[in-house]
Amino acid sequence: MVDVAGAPTSDIERSNSTRDLATRCKIAWLRLPPVIRCATLLNEYRVAWNKTSGRNEENERTSMCVPDLGKTLLDAKGTIPPLTYQVKDSADSRHIPHLTTRKADFTWSWNRDEYADATITYRVYLCPLWAGASGHTAGGIQFWLHSLLPPDFGDDGAIVVAASLFVLWRLYYDRRITGNHTLVETFESTCIPSITGPLEGVELPQRGDDLEGSPDDAWHILQACSCNLGGSKLHSLDPLRLLSLLEQLFVCNRSQAGLEVLIDKERLAVSEFYWMPQWSKELTPKISVDVASFTRDTYTQKYSSKVLTEPQDIVLSVEKSDGSNSSHVGASSG
Repeated sequence: MVDVAGAPTSDIERSNSTRDLATRCKIAWLRLPPVIRCATLLNEYRVAWNKTSGRNEENERTSMCVPDLGKTLLDAKGTIPPLTYQVKDSADSRHIPHLTTRKADFTWSWNRDEYADATITYRVYLCPLWAGASGHTAGGIQFWLHSLLPPDFGDDGAIVVAASLFVLWRLYYDRRITGNHTLVETFESTCIPSITGPLEGVELPQRGDDLEGSPDDAWHILQACSCNLGGSKLHSLDPLRLLSLLEQLFVCNRSQAGLEVLIDKERLAVSEFYWMPQWSKELTPKISVDVASFTRDTYTQKYSSKVLTEPQDIVLSVEKSDGSNSSHVGASSG
């Protein structure tokens, strides 16, 4: 558990023993940033509805791939030719040995089919892979598409669902215990047949890594990678273009240390009013699986002996739980 006030201790029962459970839950809920609360509600409403209604979602899982890429690379003898990749069904689990008779066999979460066209494509594009194509994200997109229906779902509805789940998993999911979905494995779910129509012959448009306007707006970056596939009016997101664009914006133009400073400064700005978890680096009898909050003391201790020359400071506006705004020094991602 985590202390709702964001204190280093993680024992909510001990630190809030005078409060009733409902009050403690309310305080803990309000300690989450609004975007995380909304992402949680989007997900949990779908789960509750499916359980009570007995509704089963179609198993749609898609991946980006270049057919026969392995053979193409062998024939090219080290020179990668211009590639046109397509949306295809994801690789199944037939390559995984079933070590138990239980349904919860995590071997699939840690092992990709290295001979599948999608896996080879991702390796060539240097895309991190972990738990595989996200069926959970695809199910969330299906649920809200069928529940709201266009135009209430919106042209960018699939991208909104994928982005909300990714930020939830990226910041608040304990990745030390089970596999989770990487950026590519999450956003490729916006290319499922429910959004694009039949996948036969669907190719993603080739575009350069150009971005007009400021890269400080995450939604602006996502929109730069959106596209209409298969004649659909609904927008999908090209995950390989997104990863390539992020690499150009935040990796090639700054050191890894500078990128870490950027992330921690933004965490610091958010943690002034909300709980920002730090997952412990080790599992010991003393630390166990406790989770502390990222605080100003955390930031000071980490950087007290370092000279921070990048990125340049800007003012970030953070929404407080009462709806008002407060400005704090953050970091420029430009």
